Amino acid sequence: MEKFALLAGNGDLPKQIIHALKERGSPLIVVCFEGMTQAETFQDHDVFWVSIGHIGLLLKTLKDHHVTHIVMAGQITRPSLKELSLDWLGTKWLARVGMKAFGGDDALLSTLTELIEKEGFQVIAPHQILSNTTVASGVLTKISPNTMATADIQRGRAILDALSPFDVGQAIVVQEGIVIGIEAAEGTEALLARAKTLRKQSADGGVLVKIAKKGQSLLVDVPTIGPETVMQVARANLSGIAMSAHTTQIIDKEKVVDLCNHHHLFLVAMND
Repeated sequence: MEKFALLAGNGDLPKQIIHALKERGSPLIVVCFEGMTQAETFQDHDVFWVSIGHIGLLLKTLKDHHVTHIVMAGQITRPSLKELSLDWLGTKWLARVGMKAFGGDDALLSTLTELIEKEGFQVIAPHQILSNTTVASGVLTKISPNTMATADIQRGRAILDALSPFDVGQAIVVQEGIVIGIEAAEGTEALLARAKTLRKQSADGGVLVKIAKKGQSLLVDVPTIGPETVMQVARANLSGIAMSAHTTQIIDKEKVVDLCNHHHLFLVAMND
């Protein structure tokens, strides 16, 4: 019998996963990471807390509860080497993967995923549980990007593609060819708050481009937008959002599209 473990980070996606698994009657445990997952997000659920470096405790928890399938969801920020608390198995894991684990947030989670799979667990992507979270290419809203916005989208996408090997971030804001900001450790929300103060008030709005990194594992750290993303884009006075088709997840897609239309924003999905 399938039993799931949700390795939970921050944001709305883990809550959506919990709801979907409960709706289909699948047994579930929730594992959160000390110092990285916000406790208040899961105050209504029984949670097992582990350090991301305590691999032995993590694997024991999964095996003791007869877990077969694992899904990672939500934002998890990689700790510094000094902050990383390791048990014996964690030390062996870090010695084996070396500095590869410190290439960025995606690199850390990808190496952790590889270890978990070698232990016999099946790691699945969030979109395999949540139906209809990704979309095919096309414009989803009443408004389409104009010529300037299209050029900004292409520029933003080219820059993010070039940065992909460095595991920097998944989002960029471009206005009339000028890069207003690139997402790094601060996350998309802080990027958009910064963009509001830096964008030219006299020029056309600008765009948020959010895409999966080239070669990125779609099992972990998948780019995600939701209703709050749309509100942040509207508050930043941008013109719209461009995302990667089939790889960027949309939380509450109908509400996201409605909000974009209400705020006169475009939402477009792009093929690789």
